[in-house]
Amino acid sequence: MASPTATFHQGIEQSLVRHKLGDRIAIRARHYAAIPDLVRAAPVVAIVPEMFARMACERQPLAMWPVPLKLPAFEIRMVWHESTERDAAQAWLRQQVLDLFRDGRR
Repeated sequence: MASPTATFHQGIEQSLVRHKLGDRIAIRARHYAAIPDLVRAAPVVAIVPEMFARMACERQPLAMWPVPLKLPAFEIRMVWHESTERDAAQAWLRQQVLDLFRDGRR
C-alpha cells in the first residue's frame, strides 16, 4: 500500500479494514515510485491510482486488475501562490498539468 506523507488518502486503508483485510497490508511504501519494484520482488499486490498502474505496466513486466472493492474517489487539486497567478511560465505549467491529468486514461 502506498502511503505518501504528502497526502491524506487514508480511505483505501479504511476500506480494507472495513472489508476485514487491514491485517493483510504487508508493506507501506512512502512513495509510489517504489511500488513497481516492490511488487516485482515480492509475492504482493498493490493498490495504486489507475494512471500510475498503467504507466508502471508499460515500463515493467507487471499486470493490473480493477480492485474488487468499492473504494473512495479522490479529488486532486493544484495550489499556487497568488503572486504567480499572472506569470506566463507558471500559467503554462498549470495548463500542462491540467491537460495531462484531465484525461485519466493516459
